[in-house]
Amino acid sequence: MVNDLWHGRNNLLISIDGGDRCKHLSVWAEYIINNPHSPILLLIDNSEINGFEDAFKRLLRASASIYHCYGNVYCQLTTKQCTSFATLNPGLMYGICAAPSSHDQRWGKMNMQ
Repeated sequence: MVNDLWHGRNNLLISIDGGDRCKHLSVWAEYIINNPHSPILLLIDNSEINGFEDAFKRLLRASASIYHCYGNVYCQLTTKQCTSFATLNPGLMYGICAAPSSHDQRWGKMNMQ
């Protein structure tokens, strides 16, 4: 039996990456805040960027679940980056166990916010 949480559902996985990602996160954060029952999961690459702070704060005020995955890039020892997931529907993250990291302290809460 395959445990496929996405099959046959109208869920959306929105990848925020590339150019203008701070603007895209801001727009999608506002959308999910205004549509809290929409089954949307945001995947935010390089979420350690300062420009994301306002959107993360708005998501936290709306009781979003935010999971930060922080670590070395491509086996480099000194370069660290973060990829985060955010949703107002934590059931979309079912089965994911995020590990604690130092990056989470930046946003003022524990890993699973």
